[in-house]
Amino acid sequence: MGDDLCHAAEQEKLMTKSIWSLFFLTIPVLGTLIFGLAYCGWPPFEGAWLPKNINPRAATIDHLFVLVLYLTGSVFLLVGLLFVWAIWSRPLPDSAISNNQCAKSPLEKKPRLSEGQIEWGLFGILFCLLLGLILYQTSIWSATTGYKPIANDETNQKQSPPNKTRLQQSFARITARQFEWDIRYAGVDGLLDTEDDVLTTNFLLLPKGELVVLELRSQDVIHSFFAPNFRIKQDILPGRTHYIWFEATEEGKYEFLCAELCGWGHFKMAGELHVVTAEESKEWLTRGGINKDPL
Repeated sequence: MGDDLCHAAEQEKLMTKSIWSLFFLTIPVLGTLIFGLAYCGWPPFEGAWLPKNINPRAATIDHLFVLVLYLTGSVFLLVGLLFVWAIWSRPLPDSAISNNQCAKSPLEKKPRLSEGQIEWGLFGILFCLLLGLILYQTSIWSATTGYKPIANDETNQKQSPPNKTRLQQSFARITARQFEWDIRYAGVDGLLDTEDDVLTTNFLLLPKGELVVLELRSQDVIHSFFAPNFRIKQDILPGRTHYIWFEATEEGKYEFLCAELCGWGHFKMAGELHVVTAEESKEWLTRGGINKDPL
């Protein structure tokens, strides 16, 4: 009778451990599977990944994003495996059936690691990964937003003071306000705040294949300029002027929006972003922005 009670108690423990092991493994495995399907664009997750990147300077941002997902996904799986290991390496309390009459199984008598070995090992690994990630993301930030582009055209160089490098002029100034985007383009002369400036609202037109600098300002509260296809997101603080620069490699119609909750009409702060050839862009500016959509 005692052997039967012991056997029943052991079966109960095995069932409990199996159920919890399945639970802690299913969630990370399922999450990893969904991530893989979305990343590869396989059904039923077609189009669930990032929008197409048409800014070559932002390719490293995608690399950093995927790297972070790999690291966090690996930690997610590791934590699930550690839970399973903890379940099977530690004895469960004796059930009422056994009434402390059963001998401990060999599995429950395995020697444990000395105190602190696992913790210090994991700490060292995580510290090295975190340090490497910080250095990598800092280099990406420096390469993409650290230095404003230098002018390389004759017009800007002629305007430069002697023996002084001139930074590239802004292609347009975008002023965010509740709840729209006011855009002032530098006209044919390439300078802002002159008579040939072109004004639009919620409409941004950019030339293909040219590095453009945009000047960002806020008229009231904190906004955030977000262009998903360019991997650009810049907070805009009142009283400050921010600069972003990027290059569009494909013609088409895209969107930009506000990524900072700025009031009851935040949802309305979406604009059209059109990329056209450099010739079409110059012609459009020469016409003074007439016929908003040159495509």
